[in-house]
Amino acid sequence: MIKTCFECGSTENIENHHVVPRSKGGKKTIPLCVRCHDKVHHRYRSKITSSQLTKEGLKKAKKRGVQLGAHGKHLAAQNKKNAEKFAKELKPTLVKLLKSDAKKSYGAFAKALNRRGIKTPRGYSFAPTTVRNVFLRLGLSF
Repeated sequence: MIKTCFECGSTENIENHHVVPRSKGGKKTIPLCVRCHDKVHHRYRSKITSSQLTKEGLKKAKKRGVQLGAHGKHLAAQNKKNAEKFAKELKPTLVKLLKSDAKKSYGAFAKALNRRGIKTPRGYSFAPTTVRNVFLRLGLSF
């Protein structure tokens, strides 16, 4: 069976192009000739590499005012502040649980917090690791 380019009808140098990228779960492909496939990916194999395209795209983004790199540090600092605030709000409940005669493990604390309907800042149930992180942040131990 001879494959033909979905775009131009050529039968030479046919490649399979994922309409939805594989990295996003795409499975189906369409046949494209090398020339049309290059157009789809905004590249021209004989003239420019993917690395060059990436660098060019980053330069354009920077010119548009997109903040690269440092923005992530800002978010990390804000997330840390939010975590500290949440831990401080949770401390009275944890101290109360520490004073009880209940079994003391991170898993037991997670179950106790979940039974009380307390959620993490993102709205999830507590896992033992999350409780451990809060304990470390507050300097608590059992």
